[in-house]
Amino acid sequence: CTKVHAVERTIPKTQAVAKAALEEFLKGVTPAESAKGFVSFSPEDTKGILKSIKIKNKTAYINFNKNVYEQMGN
Repeated sequence: CTKVHAVERTIPKTQAVAKAALEEFLKGVTPAESAKGFVSFSPEDTKGILKSIKIKNKTAYINFNKNVYEQMGN
């Protein structure tokens, strides 16, 4: 990717903010974002790749399934 753009989305209130934000990111672009020319991985490519996320001492530890490393690089 050559450019990264910030987008805003609304998610339901939750104690698991990091997980909810990452799951929203992994859904890919919305129709409105796509209309603006934004692109991302498709939801089919990212479905089920997030195994877990844990926060410890203000650091997020994210565990993806092995397909992330095999298909998307490391």
